[in-house]
Amino acid sequence: MASFLKKSIAAMPLQLRLALAPKFSDVPQTIADRSFRNWISAHIHPAVRFFADKSELEEFACARFRKTPLAWYGFGGDGAALRRWAGLNTCSDSRFYNFASSPVDCEDARARVFTGDYADMLAQNMRLFNTSVPKLLHIGTGDYAATSAILNTIGDTIDTRGIVMIEKFADLQNDFRALQDYGRPYLVLGATSFFSHLAIRFAPR
Repeated sequence: MASFLKKSIAAMPLQLRLALAPKFSDVPQTIADRSFRNWISAHIHPAVRFFADKSELEEFACARFRKTPLAWYGFGGDGAALRRWAGLNTCSDSRFYNFASSPVDCEDARARVFTGDYADMLAQNMRLFNTSVPKLLHIGTGDYAATSAILNTIGDTIDTRGIVMIEKFADLQNDFRALQDYGRPYLVLGATSFFSHLAIRFAPR
């Protein structure tokens, strides 16, 4: 039933989803905030794709990278995103780097896992971002300071071929604010219902 409801919501027109938002307890109340609605007016266009859950959004984002080399960088979470992306991309030359505050498991030989403070991990591993293949950045920290540090440190290394996934975008005080404060123009590619997860592509610098 829950899966059917999510798929039904995802298929609704945008304005109807927004109108229904206050009726669902798992929808962030910030969806009704004026600044968020202004963001919707500025960034949501007819080509944006909407999905019932984040796994569908990830499959959409990875569609043209399934058999080509990429560098995936994940921040936060329990390792589930790392394992999903490693499963979606089958290229032996791809690399997957996961940065989290606690250890995560992934048996894929292409993956490396780092634990500790985000700022420290970034400072110690900047060489990993010096690659010519497309980069996919997955942010799941849900924390303003951490997300800001990630974007300000490595955001400029993501070119227009890359994609940035933000897991808790509808939290106005954290990931939403961090992306707006970062300031780099971007195009929204896809989202889950009520914008709880977002996929974007940065514009050229």
